Amino acid sequence: SRSTPWRKRVRLFRISRAGTLELTCFLLSVIRLIHPAVLLPATTALRSKYELYDNKICTGEESAQCRGCLSQRMQDIGYELVVDRGDIR
Repeated sequence: SRSTPWRKRVRLFRISRAGTLELTCFLLSVIRLIHPAVLLPATTALRSKYELYDNKICTGEESAQCRGCLSQRMQDIGYELVVDRGDIR
């Protein structure tokens, strides 16, 4: 509750059992149904060794490191990489 001191809530959180992957995915699904515009991580980000497709470029790189490479690839095929906000306003 709101009246519970912050330190006590943190202590309770530390001694609580960790949730399961299944529960996490279920709760993320419920949140997406209740609030479709919410910005949540993809559930695939929760799985180790996940690969969307074979021969993916820039695996293991930070997005900032790969941006130049990706921008050049897009220009080579006649497109421009857009870096504007991508969320729902």
